Amino acid sequence: MIFIDGSWLYYSLHGRRPNCPVTRKYGEGWEYSHSIDFDRLPQLIAQRLHKEMLERFKTQRFVEVVRSVAFASMRADTDVQSPRKRLFKGMEKANYDVHLSTTVGHQEKCIDIALAVEMMHYASLPGAYDVAVLVSGDKDFMPALSRIRTKGKRVAICSMRNCCSHDLLGPQAHVRDFEPIWLDDHLDYLIRPKADALAPGAPQSTASELLRLVKEFIRERTLAGQSPASRIGNEDTLSQLKQRHFGLRAFFATFPDIFHCEFTEDGDGAISATDGEGGPQPKAAGGGESSLKQADEAETLLQESVRAFLLEQGGVASSRNVGRHLASRGQLAKLKQQFSGLFHFLQRNDQLFRIVLPSDDKGPQMLEYQSTAERSEFA
Repeated sequence: MIFIDGSWLYYSLHGRRPNCPVTRKYGEGWEYSHSIDFDRLPQLIAQRLHKEMLERFKTQRFVEVVRSVAFASMRADTDVQSPRKRLFKGMEKANYDVHLSTTVGHQEKCIDIALAVEMMHYASLPGAYDVAVLVSGDKDFMPALSRIRTKGKRVAICSMRNCCSHDLLGPQAHVRDFEPIWLDDHLDYLIRPKADALAPGAPQSTASELLRLVKEFIRERTLAGQSPASRIGNEDTLSQLKQRHFGLRAFFATFPDIFHCEFTEDGDGAISATDGEGGPQPKAAGGGESSLKQADEAETLLQESVRAFLLEQGGVASSRNVGRHLASRGQLAKLKQQFSGLFHFLQRNDQLFRIVLPSDDKGPQMLEYQSTAERSEFA
């Protein structure tokens, strides 16, 4: 049986951790152009276990996943189109037993306890399973895994390298019987392009590829003596820019040391790019990797600043007060330049912040912070 810590899986895939393998491979906003094929996860695990038993124990034993169980939680007002909601819907569509608990505010979710109890329960039932596969990286499961092994069951760990506690991996822990199954090594097998994301047969580009495509387009127009307008000709590229960066202008603003923008009041304008090869250089030229790193660092600082302010305010503050706080720290202009406004910044970081739109009988728009610090030990 497969036992999935749904909250851990969500934050591992969508938490935008430093050097996140999913974001690095498919780019920011990958969930809008790709989806996780949960039908393939049991197949992958069964194949890996069969291969290891064949190599280590010289047995041709057939491995069958009899059931996949997931435990997770979400707020009652979670948007139906949010990545979290779509993740668990995908599990249900693949016939997983998904147990969702509804939380209010910052109450304890008890997901780890519920999942551990489920594993112990089935371990006590004769013939329920021979191997328990835990999809998580949380060391809090170690006592349960140890007890399961004392009942004559085998244990396997399926995790991600940058989200897995080292305590689960050491042989002295005595909590597993197989080598870890790293999801990082099988992303192309598990994460598939959405059929309706772009036109049939349209190529999917990573974040770095999008940056290269736009720079090449602008440079070609400049060398040909044409004004590099703010319209990108490739429709597929434009669609992906809109999906991942909420618009072309926001994309240019994300890389201010690469692109120089001059917009008119009607929204049209001209774009020039620094290429280090004699092209237009209104600012000091910077390499693509350097710009990406600087943008990531700037975003992290903004996240920390907004997070700290919201915590000081009890977790909730109006957008006006958040803006005033950023302005007092000299960060508001940078946020507007890089993300085209506070709303886009919060929407981009939906794993950290939640936007509550105003109603007719309530005050101004409110922003509520959702903590992810409980997973920081695996970063």
